[in-house]
Amino acid sequence: MRKFSYLPGFVLVTAAVFRAAWKVQWDPTDSWLLAGGLLVVGVSLVWNRREIVEWFRDPRGIFAVNTSLSLVLLAGILVLINILTWYRPLSVDLTASGR
Repeated sequence: MRKFSYLPGFVLVTAAVFRAAWKVQWDPTDSWLLAGGLLVVGVSLVWNRREIVEWFRDPRGIFAVNTSLSLVLLAGILVLINILTWYRPLSVDLTASGR
């Protein structure tokens, strides 16, 4: 069970971000949720440091980290493309009349 001690922290961080996004405003409650979640995640990382180091030494761990970073980078690129098309729409007229 010690292995999954970080999950409540991630739930608190996710709740803080979704709560702030829903209200479109960051308030002290969101800050406390975020701080509590980061504290729980930090304590669990210190508590499980031996397993984390072993996981990073394993090739599967490196593959998982590389895959995660690639997915985050891809999602960021897609979000940026979406933002650019939102602010600079492109229209092409392919009709015969050219209207």
